[in-house]
Amino acid sequence: MSTATAGTEGVRLAQLRLDFGVSDATVMRSLRRNGYTEIDIFYRGMTKARVRACKNGVRYQMEVAPSGRIKSAGKIGECRVRITLGEARDILRKRGYREIHLEQMPDDAYRGAACRGRDRMRMSVSPFGDVRELQPLGRCRHLLTRQEVAARLRSRGYNRIDFADRPPPPFIAKACRKRDRVRLVVVGSGRIQREERIGKCAPPIDPRRIADVLERKGFTRVRVTDDVLPRYGAEACKKGIRFEIALNRFGDIRDRREIGRCPTSLSRDQLADKLRAEGFRRIRFVESGPRGHVVEACQGDERLRIEFSPYGETLFDRVLGPCKSPRIGKLIDDFKKRGTTGVTLYLEGCRNGRRVQVEFDRFGTALNARRLGRCP
Repeated sequence: MSTATAGTEGVRLAQLRLDFGVSDATVMRSLRRNGYTEIDIFYRGMTKARVRACKNGVRYQMEVAPSGRIKSAGKIGECRVRITLGEARDILRKRGYREIHLEQMPDDAYRGAACRGRDRMRMSVSPFGDVRELQPLGRCRHLLTRQEVAARLRSRGYNRIDFADRPPPPFIAKACRKRDRVRLVVVGSGRIQREERIGKCAPPIDPRRIADVLERKGFTRVRVTDDVLPRYGAEACKKGIRFEIALNRFGDIRDRREIGRCPTSLSRDQLADKLRAEGFRRIRFVESGPRGHVVEACQGDERLRIEFSPYGETLFDRVLGPCKSPRIGKLIDDFKKRGTTGVTLYLEGCRNGRRVQVEFDRFGTALNARRLGRCP
């Protein structure tokens, strides 16, 4: 196999693994709800994921169950502390910038513009306070850009801002403020010259309806990864491609990027093969259907009952008990303790096309055998 082919195959396998076993969406949602950031999923298994993440400046390594339950968390180091929007502005002021207009982006960085001396620069401040000048915009106190005007309007409580497709000045925009839809005329310096109400704005979406919002936009197999503001996150499929999506509080898509292909559903045989590859044995399918599979299998010394989605994602798992077969004598004794008398053990199987039944005593010795008919 060539190097290029091997590399392509590795990417394909990695993308498939992302959608199999413990769901990334469950892990991300659970950790974010518990205040963790900088989440790195470095192992994805059938019944657990191993993760490194930060909280309050401390970096932890932990395991996460398919239910999202966090276990075995231990400190492994320190993390850089993320800054707020106000702290980002303070950093720029201390460096001599003024007329600072920043807004938080979906990647948690802060971007906008600021003046230093007579020059106006497009700025970026990372979530950890690293400052970059991206490009010059011209002289200060000259005509603002649409991005700068939008940032100023947001700082005044406007949202869902749409500019008219015409060159400024003035800037013509439609926006929402509280529940009112308004039309704005904004001069080149950013001052609002005129405002008129033109209708109503829909309220923010209920985070429990994120999946419904994306399904109305044509996406399928939606998994919500972040239901806490300042922005919502989800993964979803459209035309066979899987996307990572960022939405604002009103359900508008603010960022979207491809993260792989959407896997097809797995047959029983395919799921069994993957379980064996993960080290499972004595695999038994309890249920299989359009809604997924329920499997009982052994891993190590434990026998597990696992519920899978049609695509092999672990939805639920629990330990049934030890994964050891009881001895014949113990089986007989257990039945006797339950009040059963005259216990006899039989084994049925096929031999030379004939179905036979063999009787055993408590020590595993075959006592009698008789034919039952032909094997199907």
